[in-house]
Amino acid sequence: MKYLLILIIDLMSCSQHKISKNVKDQDYIFFLHNKYLETHNDGDYDTVYKTKIEYSKVLNSFKKDGFIVISEKRKPKTDGIKYAKKVVNQIDSLINIGVGPNHITVVGTSKGGYIAQYVSTFKNNPQINYVFIGSFQESDLEEMPDIKFSGNVLTIYEKSDAFGVSAIKRKEN
Repeated sequence: MKYLLILIIDLMSCSQHKISKNVKDQDYIFFLHNKYLETHNDGDYDTVYKTKIEYSKVLNSFKKDGFIVISEKRKPKTDGIKYAKKVVNQIDSLINIGVGPNHITVVGTSKGGYIAQYVSTFKNNPQINYVFIGSFQESDLEEMPDIKFSGNVLTIYEKSDAFGVSAIKRKEN
């Protein structure tokens, strides 16, 4: 019920042009934020990465581009695996009402990227789209061997990030 309420609110926030589209034909983004936002407010300045947290601006950008956005600020110390299973259930709800898996994209940054990787693993649907941002380290292959990418996957990392490396080894694995 909570999910349907979020979906209705998001649909109501779209322009009239976008509302006229059938719900099944909309493109959906699940946005999973980083760990920092679990314990800080939108707009706070992260002194480690020297950047301002702009969660609402990111969500509004997706909405402006015509996506239905499903996202929430997670509570501190959220269990990533449990949260991934919650997202899988939300995706299942969309698919059950007729939304094509190819109209669903899961985007995750940092901790949210790891959660998105688990969503990809648990859902195991080759038609769903994923974007994992800044969420892979070489040690992950040993520490998280149960992650198996599925779907259309794009991984992004910043070379200046001390932990940022290519996830090609995960894909090959």
